[in-house]
Amino acid sequence: MIKVKIYGNNGFEVASHGNEIVCAGVSALTITAVNFIQDRIGAKVDVSHDPKGGLINFKLLDHDPQAQLILENLFYGLELIKETYPKDIKIRRYDL
Repeated sequence: MIKVKIYGNNGFEVASHGNEIVCAGVSALTITAVNFIQDRIGAKVDVSHDPKGGLINFKLLDHDPQAQLILENLFYGLELIKETYPKDIKIRRYDL
């Protein structure tokens, strides 16, 4: 099962193991969002990952409306995956 923790509107943690199609979708969404925020928007972030363990931690360090919009898009995409594969992904939101 893939476990997603969403921290407010500026951070997340994903531990991705499980159904290959779900894992691939979650990985594609998260990696694209992180890379876009870093490379295209240039927002200040704190990101760490363990590719072998399937874990990524991300935190937006400054208020950046463009980056937050990309994160909301990511969170929306993850929710859509959950609708289709409810047994394969668990999402928890934490308000900060």
